[in-house]
Amino acid sequence: VSRAISRIDSFCRKCIRRIMFKSPMWITPLPPPLAALGEGSHGSILSGNYAPNWPSSGWKSTLRQLEENGYDADRLEDIRQLVDAAQSDLFDVLAYVLFTHAPKTRTQRALALEDKGLGNAKGDMRDFLLSVLKAYANKGESELGLDKLPNYLIARYGSIGEAKPALGDLGKINAAYRAMQAQLYAN
Repeated sequence: VSRAISRIDSFCRKCIRRIMFKSPMWITPLPPPLAALGEGSHGSILSGNYAPNWPSSGWKSTLRQLEENGYDADRLEDIRQLVDAAQSDLFDVLAYVLFTHAPKTRTQRALALEDKGLGNAKGDMRDFLLSVLKAYANKGESELGLDKLPNYLIARYGSIGEAKPALGDLGKINAAYRAMQAQLYAN
């Protein structure tokens, strides 16, 4: 069954549940009994246990598939506004639309991670990761991209070379950055 979204520019809050993606089976998860048995597949790109890893190719391919099917950044932003989750990640918005999980704001996610203590990060590394979390809470999930890491290091330390004595080698910095991302979406 293929249904088009009608009047995409004139949504009302009551009609959000009526939104159907281009092909409902393309994005819907398997029914729980089939998923538990590991049977069947109908091309789902998201499942109830999916947690994003922003720099991963899996999440990027999901965004690319959404765009190929008519859900570009502007349309996804419209959906974000429609579900009254302007301060939430796209991941939270999609989880709300698909699975009715209440969206968390970016600030809630950042504060929860800060309260947990950012894992094993101590001293300068903790301060650096807290500054990244602050940027994420203010500007959005695009700030978590791996391509932003050098910009954060240069902004905070003047150069990547000057960041190494304070934070450790690039492998350690990269691992801490990715661990922070994983912790951010752990629950």
